[in-house]
Amino acid sequence: MFCEECGTKLEPGIRFCENCGTPVPMENITTNPQNENTVKTENCISVFTSSNWQNLWKNENSSCQNETGIILTKSSNLCSQLSCSTEQLNQLIKNYAEDSRKRGVSYYFLDMDFNKVSHSASGSVINVIDTLSEICNICSPKYLFILGNEKVIDFQVWKNESQDSDEDVSSDFGYTVLDVTSPWKGLKYTFDSALRVGRLPTWNGEQFELFEIYFSKAKQFIGQILSVKPYGLSALVWENESNHNYSSIASNFVDVSPQVTQFNVDGRIPADSNLFLFNLHGSDSTKFWYGQDGNDYPEAFSPENMSRLSSPNFIGVEACYGAMYENGKTYATSNVLAALSNNTIALLGSSRIAYGTSNPPGSCADIVIGEFIKQIAKGATAGDAHIEGLKKITFGTMDDSDIKTLCEFALYGDPSACTRTVYSVKSSTFTKSTMGLTSKTGIRNSRINIAIPDIRYQVHLSLAIVDKKISEAINQHVWDKYPQMKGVEPKSYNVGNTRLLQSVYQNNKKQVVKIYYDSFGHIKKELSSK
Repeated sequence: MFCEECGTKLEPGIRFCENCGTPVPMENITTNPQNENTVKTENCISVFTSSNWQNLWKNENSSCQNETGIILTKSSNLCSQLSCSTEQLNQLIKNYAEDSRKRGVSYYFLDMDFNKVSHSASGSVINVIDTLSEICNICSPKYLFILGNEKVIDFQVWKNESQDSDEDVSSDFGYTVLDVTSPWKGLKYTFDSALRVGRLPTWNGEQFELFEIYFSKAKQFIGQILSVKPYGLSALVWENESNHNYSSIASNFVDVSPQVTQFNVDGRIPADSNLFLFNLHGSDSTKFWYGQDGNDYPEAFSPENMSRLSSPNFIGVEACYGAMYENGKTYATSNVLAALSNNTIALLGSSRIAYGTSNPPGSCADIVIGEFIKQIAKGATAGDAHIEGLKKITFGTMDDSDIKTLCEFALYGDPSACTRTVYSVKSSTFTKSTMGLTSKTGIRNSRINIAIPDIRYQVHLSLAIVDKKISEAINQHVWDKYPQMKGVEPKSYNVGNTRLLQSVYQNNKKQVVKIYYDSFGHIKKELSSK
């Protein structure tokens, strides 16, 4: 079969000539279920594996009334990890995508093993971003749901330019903004059109049957939590700030640790709790989240506690390393893996040392997680709730700790997950967020550029000499307020073009306190690690 306009040979099943774009008469379209170019988009599973994916997507995107998204993985790596066949994985994704359509989200499968969008089928960050960017120039998917850990689809790793013991920072933030440039290099972000990204991480030794559990729970409960039942647990030293955030979703107060520990917390959590705030300490070397009162750090929560949460739930956790799952961790040694293997539908947490304040108004982790739980309680999707937190972090001039917060917090679980599905009163159809301009033909135009150079956000720290009297006063303030830092001598820095100084205190347990102050010694901001 040849194009009537330009004479180009046409592959079976295509609707438009790939050379000149002329429509192919419907009576001339032949179908062959075994040919990759005849993929039916309602099967949700191979729009992006077809060599004709651009036209397939344009046709689908112009008629689709749902929010759209991409389920992304590299099937050979994922199947190897899960000891399953490609057919089993495809069927699982197909079933989940079909169910998602019923709740107003049309997911399409992008398998980097069979990717025809770019020349590479790699799971590396830059190749995935190149592919996603090309897709986004044709259409405007809202959600990106990544399946597998960093051995399947890699996460981005940046050098840590915030002065603490972390050498680097890793997360899926690069996929959100479609840019691997370090966030410390002076970028301003426009998040309205950014991808809402979530990941379902796997772990070495996980079996397919356990992996399936998440999809079963998600299909059953996304959009079906009609009444939010919150529970909050905080380190005692952060009680005031925790209650400030918690008040946006609850009329009572958070529990505090040391009073509550891993040994009695199960009895404190109501069985129907489905939205959690955890403002605790975390560690990269143990499985626990910790409370704090002075120098007392009891084990407050563990993967065992997580596995006993009995209701489908959403979690926001401020802890350092609160969502760390790499380096050989399993559901028995990682709270985030335990959560997603049990009843948690979506969790937002940090991969590295995170920061916050003891009193409102909060900062850094307090802002991101506070906004997340508030938006989830209102019925927003997990991806939208995460983005709203990022918007608040980037409002105004950022310092090094703000930037680290931006790129270390990531969402785990389906980014389209929500407590309840929101309908439009007028049309009784699913409400849709605008994801870019719409042309007269009804096809969404390519998304706007996400990363825009803006020197206001560029922060470089340089060693500073501080006036002796100011230095002594700052030291005394820190030693009196933070007993864990008693006797610790700080390193001091000029904070880029913010005209502030920063003194960083870090003890032998990797705990960090940061004090930002002006040249007169007036404290403008203080943070402690989570």
